[in-house]
Formats: sequence, structure tokens, C-alpha cells
Amino acid sequence: MSSQEDIKLELINYKPTDEEKLVIRSAMFNFITLATLGAASLGMSARLWASSRATPLKPRTAIPTILGAFTGLAFGGGLGMDRGMHKLRESLPSDSRLLAIIRQNDDLRQKELQETLFSGRLEK
Repeated sequence: MSSQEDIKLELINYKPTDEEKLVIRSAMFNFITLATLGAASLGMSARLWASSRATPLKPRTAIPTILGAFTGLAFGGGLGMDRGMHKLRESLPSDSRLLAIIRQNDDLRQKELQETLFSGRLEK
């Protein structure tokens, strides 16, 4: 099994085929779209919430809008990343080297997660 550094080095040196580039573009579009929509929707919601709470004695500030936008960007980015990776896994050809690298990384993460989860039980 490869280590995390080996996988990173392989990805750095990897040249995707035209078909893989098309799938990667589609996955990146999903990621960017969801991150942008998350930032815009939560940013606008926070702005509307802040303006509904403003009074003549206490003017509204931009802090809720900024916090909402960053929160939306974080959650939208996380959701977009998940959807983008799902798109890559289902759309790449089964004989794709890029798909094999992604699966190697998934296996390595799963193994590390199992070692972390079960290490506490084994010590007792």
C-alpha cells in the first residue's frame, strides 16, 4: 500500500487524459457552484437578519453578513467537494489511473481511520 506522500507525488506528476480533464472540469464546476451558492445564500440571509434587528439606537453592522458568507462558503465548499468527488468516482472510466489513485487514497484514509478508532480499545 502506498503512503500519503507517494500518492501526492504521483498526483503531482500525473497527466490526465482528455476524457479525465472533462470529468475534472465538471466536478470543479459542481464544487465552485455549491460553494458560491452557499456563500451567497447565507450571506444574504445574515444581511436580512441583521437589518431586521437594527434599530435607530443600534445600527446594523456588516459582521453578520461577513460571518454568514464565510460560513456559507465553508459549508457550501464542503458539500461541493463531496459532490465533486462523487462525480469523479462515478464518471471516470473504470480503467482510469486517476480513479485508481483516488481509490488508493480512500483505502489509506479508511485504514488510518480504523487504526485511530480501534487504537483506544486495544490499549485497555
